[in-house]
Amino acid sequence: MYLVNLKCCGADGPGDWATSRFNNVDRTNIVEIAVSSINVFYNIPESCCKEDLKDNECELSRRLKFGGPLNTAIYQQGCVDKMIEIIYENWVSIFAITIAVILLELLSLTFALSLCCAVRNQHYKA
Repeated sequence: MYLVNLKCCGADGPGDWATSRFNNVDRTNIVEIAVSSINVFYNIPESCCKEDLKDNECELSRRLKFGGPLNTAIYQQGCVDKMIEIIYENWVSIFAITIAVILLELLSLTFALSLCCAVRNQHYKA
């Protein structure tokens, strides 16, 4: 689901899907490098298609050739790069929320310790 919202494809790009389990690639025999052992075509998920495409256009764009040019109907940017870009754009908000949560935790710890000490003192007064 996050792939659709981020408008990205794969970790580093659409080529990441070529050797994934999505294409039933057996990674246990990874040492085998022969060209004949690799499928010429591979599929990418529907979430890699751009939003303004028709269903049949997306379906045709999802089948890519190994080492061939990437179709312009799919997102070219990888999701790792896209997430780093979003973090850089929103670093102030992320930092502010992190500091607020840390301060809230410290305040809660202070109140919990105060309450603990207050209950302990009343327990020994009787």
